[in-house]
Amino acid sequence: MTLEQELARFDAAIAEVVPEAVKSMAPGLDDNGIEELRRAVAPLRLGDDIEEMYRWHNGSAFSVFGGKRLLSAAQIVQDREFQLHVLERPPAWLQFTDGPDFHFATLDVPGCGTDPTMWSGDTHDVWLCRMHDSLESMMGSFNDMALDLSESLQRRKELLLGSLRCGGSYRLERSPGSFTYPNPPEETYITLFDEGTPESWLHSLGTSAGDLLPRGATMTIAELRLAIRRGEASGTVRGRTTNVGGPVSAIGFTIDDGTGTIRLIANNKVTHLGPVSQTMVEADVTMSEDGSCHLLALRRSPEWTT
Repeated sequence: MTLEQELARFDAAIAEVVPEAVKSMAPGLDDNGIEELRRAVAPLRLGDDIEEMYRWHNGSAFSVFGGKRLLSAAQIVQDREFQLHVLERPPAWLQFTDGPDFHFATLDVPGCGTDPTMWSGDTHDVWLCRMHDSLESMMGSFNDMALDLSESLQRRKELLLGSLRCGGSYRLERSPGSFTYPNPPEETYITLFDEGTPESWLHSLGTSAGDLLPRGATMTIAELRLAIRRGEASGTVRGRTTNVGGPVSAIGFTIDDGTGTIRLIANNKVTHLGPVSQTMVEADVTMSEDGSCHLLALRRSPEWTT
């Protein structure tokens, strides 16, 4: 089926399974509304599928999208500044459902091909799950749940109002290579930003996968501490990460290279690469006289094993 057909099926499914939610589905955007949303994400571009969805309905006040509300275009525009500059998310992300556990699509980035996949993330976590191959397959899986006559009406309602994050046969039938627990396929369960991160996300941040690869350590942590005495307190160190924790926009971690340890904060806007516990990393740092360190860049090689 086409996306247009799946969206029409969803209207029918909602009317049958959750009739009280029908009135919560707002009318779709007109050309002016779509143009306003386009301007909000420029110079990136809305995918044709996202435009089609928002011409269908401009948000919902009922949690019918796998237990989430469809955000209105006005909510997307209002929240985007916060998401980019406080949460430091890649500009290529377009969150279209509510809540800390949210769904997002990838905007079209100049120089990168269109990415139709649908992802799920959590505001309080660094892990990201590729949940659907496309918006069409996402809507199809919702419809398959809601219209499965082998299930009772109450059970279908519970499924539709529940979550597909870790579930189910309905989602996996539509997107068989997507995230599944406990053995997610490669590149369907990644951290921000790990190996396998879509190139368009990195390009929207002004970087690339090559920028995140190691270039070689210039000193040990012990040598860095000695350099402070000479007034030379910057360099590149390589070591293993421990004690990783904190909010996504400011993840604290320790690097241990065998000669000493330093404590750092990873700001995604600057480093682009989030630290993962017990992995080898390369860090460009500066050290102050009081022993505190400032992280300038973080890199990791796919060949470095835990």
